[in-house]
Amino acid sequence: MQLSVSGDRVALTFAFADGDLCEFNAPSCAACLLETVEIDTHCVERYLESTLLEELPRNVTSIRIRLRTEAIDGAYYHYSHGLKKHQGQCQRIAHGHRSRLLIERDGVRAPELEQEWAERWRDIYIGSREDVVADELHGGQRYLRFRYQAAEGEFELLLARKRCYLIDTDSTVEHIAAHLASELGRAQPQARFLVRAFEGVGKGALAHNVAL
Repeated sequence: MQLSVSGDRVALTFAFADGDLCEFNAPSCAACLLETVEIDTHCVERYLESTLLEELPRNVTSIRIRLRTEAIDGAYYHYSHGLKKHQGQCQRIAHGHRSRLLIERDGVRAPELEQEWAERWRDIYIGSREDVVADELHGGQRYLRFRYQAAEGEFELLLARKRCYLIDTDSTVEHIAAHLASELGRAQPQARFLVRAFEGVGKGALAHNVAL
């Protein structure tokens, strides 16, 4: 892993377990650097405790935080993205979600389609086509370079093409649900689909396709 912090910029290059490269370059506010070999729930809890304790009155001498994984009954997709038009932290490239997915076909839930798309979008980066600035070859494999300007500054990400899924719009949950409904309808044009795409707890979007 290579890490460089210069002024208000942070650059990080590392390899996944299978050898695929990842390059991340962004404003320093978009990265949280932890002194740990592996990022897990325990180290994040300790980081949050120490950070929050600094903001509390002096008479508070300790704080305890426990994080838990959302219980999802059924399929979910695990993806990262960045929203350049967002004015908050969602503008930061490659932030992630673990999101429940519900699909109905002609009014009946279709768990096989939910699982199919959950597998297709497992650990995927959902990117906007307009943010792709280069298609590169590294080690005999295709890579996509994403770059955009947002309120906090310029963001850039390089990922293997196989780890990316491109759509023609911004990757908001509303557009993701609409894209999925459209793709389902394209594959089965006589069917009527309802897609519920979630993003976090109690937040998401509904989308229908137009059946022929």
